[in-house]
Amino acid sequence: MYKSYDAFCDAMKQSSIAPGNPMAQSLETARSHQRAYLLAIGKLSPKPLVEVNDVKLASARDEVCLRILRPDAVATRSKPMATVVLVRGGGWWSGTLDTHDRTAREIAVQTGCPVCMVDYHHAPEAQFPTQRDQLISTLSWLHSSEAGHLGLNGRRSILFGESAGATLSLTASQYCRDTGLPQPLAMVLFYPNAAGPNDRSSKYSHWVWEQYLGSSYGDISKPEAVPLMNAMNDLCPIWLGVGEDDPLLFDAHALHEKLTNAGVPCTYKRYPGLPHGFVGFSNAVKPANDALMDACEAIRQFASSDSIQP
Repeated sequence: MYKSYDAFCDAMKQSSIAPGNPMAQSLETARSHQRAYLLAIGKLSPKPLVEVNDVKLASARDEVCLRILRPDAVATRSKPMATVVLVRGGGWWSGTLDTHDRTAREIAVQTGCPVCMVDYHHAPEAQFPTQRDQLISTLSWLHSSEAGHLGLNGRRSILFGESAGATLSLTASQYCRDTGLPQPLAMVLFYPNAAGPNDRSSKYSHWVWEQYLGSSYGDISKPEAVPLMNAMNDLCPIWLGVGEDDPLLFDAHALHEKLTNAGVPCTYKRYPGLPHGFVGFSNAVKPANDALMDACEAIRQFASSDSIQP
């Protein structure tokens, strides 16, 4: 395991492994490169063994695929714990169940909780609110008898999201609050893109939001897609982590401030020397791994709490 992100980058430069770049490649090529890059990093350390089931769910916005991972099939089936719902990053345009499989396995093993991965549809082929609604459909399905038979407890769901997935977690929770649907027990979020496209955003960030919002991009005629444009009151407790070299550091700071002012319990952690997306190489870079272990500890604490969402 590398001691720093810089050492990791030096090693990657000496290999043929490179992430996808949708600004310079076709979307199909960029997705292929991004998938190969994340899968290669995921193989840098052994994967923990868990029981895995893939499920197809008919959601309000077409069919969505889920992957259920359990660290101990007997224990979780006989006494369902809190369920971690993993909402991947990838700018809404990239990522699959396989590219984030190692992270899900690590969370399952470290926390003892079953993990439900959500393979929401890519942008721009699907645009907001499709991805948010697919996550909401997943949260509703977790209350079903089918989910219960798989050792999942929908009444104690913890959303784990990074980047675009953290943004989706927030917008889904805000929607649940505003419509009277059950909220998750808690959220564990890394570097959410919470403020939407603005003057501080990079060209890539503007491109990402344009793919996600479609015709709403520019005038943001769908503010419900941008967490910081909506109220933060009455949300569940949140653990929030971000790297100090992340362009979205401002978003995380503003989110923490708004949550605190709204009276929402929020633990906020900043990690020196880490960029955006560091959870993806947490098995290869020690500071990134330390951050993921902090998040897993937060999940364990939320899972052991006495509160249950109505």
